Amino acid sequence: MGLLLAFSPFLAFLVGERHFGIVPALIAGAAVAVALVVRERLRGARETRVLEVGTAVLFGALAACAAFMTDVTWSVGLVRLIVDLGLMLLVLAGIALAKPFTLAFARGKVSAERAASPAFLQTHRLIAAAWAGAFGVLAIADIVLMLRPDWPLAVPIAIGGAGLLAALAFTRWLPSRVR
Repeated sequence: MGLLLAFSPFLAFLVGERHFGIVPALIAGAAVAVALVVRERLRGARETRVLEVGTAVLFGALAACAAFMTDVTWSVGLVRLIVDLGLMLLVLAGIALAKPFTLAFARGKVSAERAASPAFLQTHRLIAAAWAGAFGVLAIADIVLMLRPDWPLAVPIAIGGAGLLAALAFTRWLPSRVR
């Protein structure tokens, strides 16, 4: 359920784009991302989840750009590429600042002593790096889709899916290995 919620801004964008166009769809993606941030706060989350805030900012900024930059052909592929690259950069910045985005998810599930340990931070740097790699793979899939529209759609979907599944598997595997 958590993974589905994490991707709900992207799903809102895809559904909205089909029915209403790029700008309303981007606004819908931003609204869903903001709703996720508010939901976590109402549930008593101690930390703001950087990835959710980043997703809201990315979709909101893209909505503003698409509304005012009418000379650009805004396609689903272009939006996906920008969002995937933006999320990858956000994750990499978190790693560089020693604040990997996964800490906000993990700290609530472990003791304060464990969360403060250097091994915990290192584990989450590695997990975040795996997700940065997954977003990079998604960006590659977006580029393939844009450059090779004649290829079967299954090719970029398989590329992106493999990146996400690898990051998810690594996320589940590494903490148990470290313990």
